[in-house]
Amino acid sequence: PAIYVNWLVANGVVVVPGFGVPEWDDAAKTAIESFFPDRVVIISEALELWYWGGGIHCVTNDQPSGSTTGITEGTPPTPPSAFTLERISPNPFGGSTQISFHLPQAAYVSLAIHDSSGRLVSNLLDCAMSQGTHMIVWDGTDITGTDTLTMRSGAILTPCILAFALLSACGQPYSAEGLPSNMEFVTIPAGSFMMGSPEDEEGRYSNEGPLHEVTIQYSFEMLTSEVTQDMWVTVMGDNPSGFQNPDFPVETVSWEDCRFFIFRLNQLDRYFTYRLPTEAEWEYACRAGTSTRFYSGDEDDDLDAIGWYSGNSGTTTKACGQLAPNAWGLFDMSGNVWEWCEDKFNDDYIGAPSDGAAWLEGGPSRVSRGGSCGSPARRCRSAARDECNPELRYYYLGFRLVRE
Repeated sequence: PAIYVNWLVANGVVVVPGFGVPEWDDAAKTAIESFFPDRVVIISEALELWYWGGGIHCVTNDQPSGSTTGITEGTPPTPPSAFTLERISPNPFGGSTQISFHLPQAAYVSLAIHDSSGRLVSNLLDCAMSQGTHMIVWDGTDITGTDTLTMRSGAILTPCILAFALLSACGQPYSAEGLPSNMEFVTIPAGSFMMGSPEDEEGRYSNEGPLHEVTIQYSFEMLTSEVTQDMWVTVMGDNPSGFQNPDFPVETVSWEDCRFFIFRLNQLDRYFTYRLPTEAEWEYACRAGTSTRFYSGDEDDDLDAIGWYSGNSGTTTKACGQLAPNAWGLFDMSGNVWEWCEDKFNDDYIGAPSDGAAWLEGGPSRVSRGGSCGSPARRCRSAARDECNPELRYYYLGFRLVRE
């Protein structure tokens, strides 16, 4: 009824320790492939991870017979140290899960649990540790103290799949090497706003209602620009964009592509957790306290100062941050490229969360917001929304980050 999966990423491949039961292994592979298509390898028993400069270079599977299988791309001839992670399974009925590992020499260790989107669930270790075998206990709660397991006291409450990653940087102090150096974030304050559009708003679409109040009781940080091609290349190494320029927003990226970028970013930075904004967070941040059609006013001409759209762009993307920002310092929230959000798309807001959380019922399409350089003005309004297949790659479709 429930499958708990441990997984790690090595050389772009998601490695999943197997259960030894074919149908369970197939279910685990299917679950992880929904986030990382064609990148999943099922293996079993203990995993030995070799590190060089904090990056995983080799994963081997120590079979009882003594044979090994694994991913050997980039394996150094003599690894400087090994980090051995024993096979583990979260305990869905009790209060703890034991995580054992061995250090052949003293090392700086960062051990964290992430969910299947790469989002931080819990920090377990971030310190120097001595040589030897160590055991850490995870009680099943996240960083807010909320229980993340759905089975307790022998009662099966709901079928679920819980995937988590155990990531470690051994042998060297933490560094931010590999992170884009030009990412600037601003703090979005907690507050309330009216989400959607009134029925008499010019250019309104029916999926923007009903107008409803949303209260976000937490502050969060948002990238001041859309993710640029330079940021993408720094993390991913390639550039899928149609309008190529390092200062332009990255585009032609699917929702799944964005999630994999975010996963890699979270591997590089242990101090912050990155994710897509929820749809409510996006509109709240876009409006920045306004209730007009655009955050610059109510007239189509008011868009010229803040956003690249079909009326001023020549239908090509432009360098990020060239026009005026909103009151909270965010650029290009209207126009340039559509921006992916975390939420599944619904035809209206009936039943939508009122606390800023992602709406994960509905779909299968995902939400995009903001309009693009190819959109008319009405599609770039603060309330305008679109639905896209999560596998869609389109040269007017990009994204922006939230950081916690």
